Amino acid sequence: MPVMDRDEARFAQASRQMLESALLPADQLDDNLHAGGLLIPRVGDTNRLNKPPAIYWLQSASVAVFTASDPTRDSIWMYRVPSLLAAVATVLMTFSLARTLYGIRIGTAVGALAACMLAVAPVFAWEAKQARADHVMVAATTAAMWALASIWMRIRRSQPIPISLAAGFWLALGLGIMTKGVPIVIACTTIASLCALSRSFRPLMALRPLLGVVILAACVLPWVIGVANRVGWSDYLSLIADETLGRSVQSKEGHWGPPGYHLVALAALFWPGSLLTAAAAVRAFRVGIRPAARAGFARWIPSHAVRAPEAFLIAWLIPAWLIFELVSTKLPHYTMPLYPAVALLTARAVVGFRPPARARLKALPGGVGGLILWTILGVAWAAAIGVGAVALQHLGVWSTDSRLPVILPIGAASIIVAALLVALSKPRAVVPLHGVAIAGMALALSLSGTAAFVGQANATHQLKPVLEAIGPDRPIAAVNYHEDSLIFATRGRLERIDAADMNDWADAHQSGVIIATDDIDPPFGWVRTGAPVEGLNLGKGRRVKLVAFTKVAQ
Repeated sequence: MPVMDRDEARFAQASRQMLESALLPADQLDDNLHAGGLLIPRVGDTNRLNKPPAIYWLQSASVAVFTASDPTRDSIWMYRVPSLLAAVATVLMTFSLARTLYGIRIGTAVGALAACMLAVAPVFAWEAKQARADHVMVAATTAAMWALASIWMRIRRSQPIPISLAAGFWLALGLGIMTKGVPIVIACTTIASLCALSRSFRPLMALRPLLGVVILAACVLPWVIGVANRVGWSDYLSLIADETLGRSVQSKEGHWGPPGYHLVALAALFWPGSLLTAAAAVRAFRVGIRPAARAGFARWIPSHAVRAPEAFLIAWLIPAWLIFELVSTKLPHYTMPLYPAVALLTARAVVGFRPPARARLKALPGGVGGLILWTILGVAWAAAIGVGAVALQHLGVWSTDSRLPVILPIGAASIIVAALLVALSKPRAVVPLHGVAIAGMALALSLSGTAAFVGQANATHQLKPVLEAIGPDRPIAAVNYHEDSLIFATRGRLERIDAADMNDWADAHQSGVIIATDDIDPPFGWVRTGAPVEGLNLGKGRRVKLVAFTKVAQ
């Protein structure tokens, strides 16, 4: 895949500049690009402090390993490796979490199904291909929840709680906070819910809060103090407030959605696991929360083997989900740290589903309407993967290689066949048929997950021959096309200017090159060089035609 606008390009470029500041010879360092060192991420000459640094350190380490510490030999796939490894770790931890909660016998079946549901969920699979912070944050959150689940089940069984579990929880939470601030919200809401359900502070005290304060301070404070001393405490605190409270009360960068946005998106983004998710939530409340509610929460920690696990998963899922729904800024991947809990609840409902002998799938919770909606979503995913890509090729939105007209329909057909097999079958086969649906999605993703972007004519990718002809030393500016992928393609050298400033820039950089949209006239004494380049502006989702201007040779 080419570099994806806009977040991936920003993360990768910031990691690149950080690595270059540590490994390039002193005579190759640029004060604007490398002033942040390993402490402050920068994209071009701008500090990028809206995200903590752990993802930049991990991506820099990945590139250093694959290039033998030569950052000039990097490639975008190297920056994606941490996300891939984190996604694999999350899938494996989800399997292990099920065994921790449900025991070896039931937990193995639940964990295997939940892990597979999670692995092929479209949002999860897509984010695993992105050089961004989200999957590392999800892995850290899942690790913290794994430790907390172990503590919760030991409390229920009146077993001693080793300090290593508490330390593991706080270390995982520290990594999560240093990647993105979301894990602290999930951890706090989960612990508070468990304390409310048990009518005691034992879940909190078992975590050894004082130890947690020390570990979190050791993880976070050195970087916070270092950054604040460099940029100023007032500026840094204002930025943190804007990233937290600002995103809560008003949408950022146009990413707004009404309450219920994430719940509606879940049906598609967790497909095919979403067939029984609604029924799973009802079941979990019935066996994990309602008995305690009926007893007035007087004596929680139920004796039945399945109730404490469901209570834990609900405490992880529901309070944090409500917060995500109330926050004004919304993107589909924001709830991804909760998807392991969704997968485990759903898999437990599937494994425990015992319908009447002659019932058909229309008798499932949710009825015919739910089954039809699930099937439609599967067909929609097939259309998006197969028919949509081929149609876009013929419409000229992007160009694709000759394999796609064959590969993509095969992937699409695998989803449709799997969905129809489930829809037309008896519910007693719901477990193996879930396996069929998961296999169909896995086949579609493996065939089309990257193939749909092979040779994709996004504008920056199409500019590659132009940029190679420019070389690494000539100044370069962009007018009206300011996407971050172009920053990455020019290794941070690009200056983004407005059309009004173009003539001044041209006078100051006689040997430079200007890349502009084709509606821009060249500065006086400059001419177009080479043929125009057409492609897709991924950041804005529309086609764009770009031209290059150079000074007329005297």
